[in-house]
Amino acid sequence: MRVGVVDVGTNSVRVLVADGVDGSLADVERDLVITRLGEGVDRDRRLGAGPLRRTVAAVAGYTERARARDAGVIRIIATSAVRDATNRANPDPRDQIVAGDAGHNAVPQPNTHWGDSYERDGMLWGNLNVPVTADSKQIFYAFGGWSNRHGSHGGNYRRSLQVQNWPSIYPLGFLPLIQPRVVDTSLTTGARGEMSNWFYDLSAGYGRNKFDFYVTDSLNTSLGPTLATNQTRFYSGSLADSQLTTNLDISRPFKISSMSGPLNVAFGVEWRRDGFRQSPGERNSYINGGFKDRNGNVAPSGAQVFPGFQPSNAVDVTRSSKAA
Repeated sequence: MRVGVVDVGTNSVRVLVADGVDGSLADVERDLVITRLGEGVDRDRRLGAGPLRRTVAAVAGYTERARARDAGVIRIIATSAVRDATNRANPDPRDQIVAGDAGHNAVPQPNTHWGDSYERDGMLWGNLNVPVTADSKQIFYAFGGWSNRHGSHGGNYRRSLQVQNWPSIYPLGFLPLIQPRVVDTSLTTGARGEMSNWFYDLSAGYGRNKFDFYVTDSLNTSLGPTLATNQTRFYSGSLADSQLTTNLDISRPFKISSMSGPLNVAFGVEWRRDGFRQSPGERNSYINGGFKDRNGNVAPSGAQVFPGFQPSNAVDVTRSSKAA
């Protein structure tokens, strides 16, 4: 089987077209072009329009070259990416530490974050096609992927003089951060081929997504003014969904003399199960610890910026469906 792979990197785009021969690859075409996709990222904190145009053009050109070489399978792969945060916020003109100190305080400005969040991604992908008969009419295949994505973005700045803050923990106030981690996993396996002039495809696929919520540079006001009872990092819980699918497709073309083309007869069956789960965070991320705020009022419960999911929010449900 002839395959084509286009690899997109920070500085270049590569193409490889190869034939699978006796368990190894025999090159048909191999090439590289410099596109400098990452040009200016350190300075501008984003991918530039010019580098994007060069990279897209290179991918399109290499894809056409792979097709011209009769590559039956073409894969485009980007291995990893990091996006630095941008901040378009203006300085905060309000009082910060004590009343009347606006414009005359030690709080670094801007103290909040408006713009793209920081993101770091890692991804893996695999694809497999293996003939299991000498005539290559029966094929086992599998493909799947895994990704782990981290992000970080600020909420609203809690000024030192606000009742949500304890100056003994954050003398200048604090910018609480939501730092999610998203993990995606998928795997599909199957067999397809031809038997007695009938074409079939039998497969099963599983996919799962989990979204964990972490809060940093924060506190739970109701846990008190010291780190002996309070904390600055919290796990606020997770959301997850999953899907398991199995299906069978069968088809066969029949030649009909009165028709200009064959009459295709096809049928199939499928079964699917979907799942959803919501899990609570750690206890200190959602409780009210009983301490009053600095004004003697009931303090807000939970981690500032994202109070955690409570046990009463927990969900673990599934549903299934079938079709023919």
